[in-house]
Amino acid sequence: MDELRKLGQLEGTKRAGEATDAASSASVSALNQGLAASRLGNVPSPGPEMLAAAHDMPVSHQPSESESHAPSALNLLAFMEGLGSSKEAAPTQEVARQADAKGVWSRPSVAKALAVGGLLAGAAAGAFALGPAGLLLTMAAEALAFAGGVLISKAQQQQLEEVNKQLHFQANHDPLTGLRNRGSIFEFLGIEAEKSSKTRAPLAIILGDLDHFKSVNDNYGHLAGDAVLREVSRRIGAVLRAQDAVGRYGGEEILIVLPDTPGGQAVLVAERIRQLVAEEPVKSEVGSIPVTISLGVAAADNPVNVVQQALVQAADEALYRAKREGRNRVAFSKYTG
Repeated sequence: MDELRKLGQLEGTKRAGEATDAASSASVSALNQGLAASRLGNVPSPGPEMLAAAHDMPVSHQPSESESHAPSALNLLAFMEGLGSSKEAAPTQEVARQADAKGVWSRPSVAKALAVGGLLAGAAAGAFALGPAGLLLTMAAEALAFAGGVLISKAQQQQLEEVNKQLHFQANHDPLTGLRNRGSIFEFLGIEAEKSSKTRAPLAIILGDLDHFKSVNDNYGHLAGDAVLREVSRRIGAVLRAQDAVGRYGGEEILIVLPDTPGGQAVLVAERIRQLVAEEPVKSEVGSIPVTISLGVAAADNPVNVVQQALVQAADEALYRAKREGRNRVAFSKYTG
């Protein structure tokens, strides 16, 4: 009787081993398909250690009382076999061919489904190999990898936005002085002229020109002349408000736009600029360079239809008068359009 009992135990052990090997092979096959779906979904997959652990798991492993809430090994095997043998799921190779032919896998909904499928497959493998601890560790790793991908994507987006800002600034500003270039300052003036015509708000501009700037280049060199332009631009910017705009009109000429500013206030602004430019010489590598500026002011105090070219022409006439009267001064011309 004892010998029959031993033979029965040996036969039962043999059959259990065969059943376990078959289940293990099926689980590894299903896991491979889950990993392929994980790669298509851009979700990190379990490493080779996890695969080895899943394949070599002993037959005698039984869930403890602390593991009673986790899926059993048989249920996980059935779930993974269902992933691999479902009639609705196409083989991985066919999926790749269909993606190339139809581009269906580029759809966001499909990509999300594949990512979730890869996550579930990885979590199932972790639970099968290591029990509840493996499930938690695998899901945590997958979540961290996904979060890392999101952070990288956001960082790349921020970097792209920063590059676009830099390109926009370069396209609209003078590289030497940092002021708006001619196109940008005229665009700003056009917008303010249209706004002023609609709201009847006053609008003033100042056209400034550095006195005897050619002699600065001739006597000190063009690098010194560049230094003068940069410093004068800085001093002008220190006088203006946030809603004002200043641009390099051409050469050593500066155009300033003052929204919501009547002519009297614009003359005071121009005088403050004149004083600030002339009060201290500009320091350069070749020595201190005295600088003065002449300014012409034009303003539309009660505008009906502001034409920007006519307004600029009025400021240019005032500037010519300031130079004719001795330079280093402010002249005013009222716009009547």
